[in-house]
This record gives sequence, C-alpha cells and structure tokens, in this order.
Amino acid sequence: MNLGTARIIIILALVVAGVAVLTNAFGPGTVALTPLDPGSSTSSSPTGSTSPSVSASHSPKPLPSPETTGVLVSVFSGISAPGCAAKVNTMLVGDGYVAADPAGDATRKPIAKTVVYYRIPDPQRHNQSDAINIAKTYFDSAHVSKLPGDFPGVVSGQAQAVVLIGADYVANC
Repeated sequence: MNLGTARIIIILALVVAGVAVLTNAFGPGTVALTPLDPGSSTSSSPTGSTSPSVSASHSPKPLPSPETTGVLVSVFSGISAPGCAAKVNTMLVGDGYVAADPAGDATRKPIAKTVVYYRIPDPQRHNQSDAINIAKTYFDSAHVSKLPGDFPGVVSGQAQAVVLIGADYVANC
C-alpha cells in the first residue's frame, strides 16, 4: 500500500467517525433552529422535517427556550368555541410563556384567520420575533402584525405578544 492510499483511508475513517459522533450528539429528537429575520415573511415554512407543526390531533410541545421563557402573552378568542382561548393560554403557559392577562373573548366576532400581534415600541426588538415564533410553532404560520390601537379586546400594558384566535384554528379547540 502506498502512502497516498493510506492517507485516503485514514481521512475516510475520520470522516465516518465524525459523522458517528455528530449523529449521537444530535439525535433524531433534536430540532434545528433557524435565525429569525425581522423582515422575513411568516408565510414561509421551516425546511427541517423535525420542526413542530400543528394538527387537529395533537398540540406541539417545544421545550422552553430563551425565545419562549418569560414572554408575556395575552390570548383572545375571535370564535364561538367555549374555552378555546383558555385552552390556548394553558398550552402557551405550559411551554414557558407567561400569561399577561386572563384568556378572554374578542369584542368583535367572528374572526376568520388567527393573528399573532406584537407590541411596539419594543426597546429590545424581541416582540416581533416572539410573535413570529408563536405563529410558526402553534398556529401554522398565522399572520403576524403590530398590535393595532383598535384591537377588539382589552390588553394589559405588559403583554408582549397577543394571540387572536380565528376560525382557522377551531378544529384544535
């Protein structure tokens, strides 16, 4: 065996060992996180196959992370489904969010599509990315928008993100 062939065999062995180490370190339950671009649209879906999704049969259970832990949220129902806002509020609190207000009903109904609002001005510039994270994780990339002055409900000054549940989410309630 010449020196060039031996080097190739050693390099291949190291590559295989490296892949084995990385596979064990980042097992199948690991979710790849992608950075959020504040200017990006929330209509695009994540490319990873292990990313959480919402279906009528189960609720996602992401682990609390710096993006979820301690974020103050308010949940309002824009549909006539008793207990839906409370159910969503409980789910978010269970995943590390903090309820800024008790779950409640919107003053205008019905709301067709779920919207996740963020409060401005935001001195830390996290509220928009928090709202995008909530929309992508729990509401199948619901629309994300600035909290309007004419929001159909009373939101405390503490809420950083506000969820307005629409008819598109009723199957999950």
